[in-house]
Amino acid sequence: MKSLTKAVVIASSLMATQAFAADSVETLYQVAKANDPSIQAAVNGKEEAVQLKRQALGALLPSANASLSYGTATSTQTVSQPKVLLVNGVNTSGNPDSGAVATLETASTEEISVGLGDRAQLTGSISVQQNVFNMQAIKGYAITDLYTERAQFGATAAEQDLMLSVAEATIALMKARSGVELAQRQEEAVSRQLEQVEAKYQEGLVARTEVENARASYEEARLGVILQGNMLKSTQRQLELIVGQQVDAAVINPALAERLAVGNLEQWLNAAEQSPAMRNQAVSVQLAESQADIARYAYYPTVGASISYSRGAQFADWVQDGEIDDQGSVNLGVSVNIPIFNGFRTSADIVNKQIQAENAAASFEQGLRQVKNGVTALYEQLQSDLTNISVREQLVRSRQSAAQATEAGYEVGTATIVEVIGAQSNLFAAERDLTNARYDLLLNSLKLKEAAGTLSMDDLASLN
Repeated sequence: MKSLTKAVVIASSLMATQAFAADSVETLYQVAKANDPSIQAAVNGKEEAVQLKRQALGALLPSANASLSYGTATSTQTVSQPKVLLVNGVNTSGNPDSGAVATLETASTEEISVGLGDRAQLTGSISVQQNVFNMQAIKGYAITDLYTERAQFGATAAEQDLMLSVAEATIALMKARSGVELAQRQEEAVSRQLEQVEAKYQEGLVARTEVENARASYEEARLGVILQGNMLKSTQRQLELIVGQQVDAAVINPALAERLAVGNLEQWLNAAEQSPAMRNQAVSVQLAESQADIARYAYYPTVGASISYSRGAQFADWVQDGEIDDQGSVNLGVSVNIPIFNGFRTSADIVNKQIQAENAAASFEQGLRQVKNGVTALYEQLQSDLTNISVREQLVRSRQSAAQATEAGYEVGTATIVEVIGAQSNLFAAERDLTNARYDLLLNSLKLKEAAGTLSMDDLASLN
């Protein structure tokens, strides 16, 4: 009977035989970081901020353009020639007698086009433009550092989120492993009790009812091992989903919870106000307000300067050396553009930017309230967790004494096998709840640090 449940445990524990073996939670995080889409998105966000700065700088730097064109045309010339030739009153225009002596009497002419040849034209130019005064471009470049700052805070927040996700999934896996071990211990204990009561039944010391009750408890214990094994598989898959590949997670000792220092709430709240997530939102407010100001500069005039040089040449078949024209020119210019009316687009854009700035400020305020509320709730939960662990430690001691007393009573006939198994089950349940409470304290402490924006690799290292 033991072989099936042991097989379930072994299969659950070794289901990732080819998995990556992580020696620490930090190693798991590094693997997850290399495969996590949110981290890649944060990296792309920083690169996007760099390109935004380059784009804004481009509006302040000169721009240069060059062009080259080539075209051909066929040139013709209109000339006149005799149309009708009368020689001695005879029309000989069709086939005149070249040998006759003729006297020209009358003649008429017609105009015809005569091709002179092909003509080609080659023209090249280069021009440079420079913004001399453009307040929107100047202010637009001035705020580009805010994009970089926001992207950096966003990346840090994404890293902290991933740290917490990895730690949470690892702790869930540790709880599942602990559950399997306790379920297996309980099955073994009930199995021993079943063997004992069957031996006593063979000797006629106990009734058949005792045997059946013990066997039912054993089957229930076997089912518990199977269910805990399924839970272990589920938590293993969840960790692999976060990490991005099959892993064999490092072991976290739940007794580490006894070394935690909670601190005071005011410190956590002050830290939360400066967390990467909140600073990211604060920079977003600054950007929205700056963009609203930049929109107003659309009413300002703009000044630009330009210089250009062009040169063109024409070539013809009928001209000696081919070239008939070659000339160049240089143009300098300064332009001033004064906005007067553009169909209310500017005023509408200013209003929209102001609304966006107000919405960003409102979102920041709402986010700050939620963060402070979350930090307060987690702090209070940690206080409760500490009390919970203390109570459950005492409960384990009480359950252990009760189990020992019940076993002693069974030996002298004052307790039944059902009472013995029940006392043992209560002890295992108390041990499981204590272990889970310690893991919960570890996890909630990490959640508090993540909410306050102080979660770091050192915190992951402290779990080893």
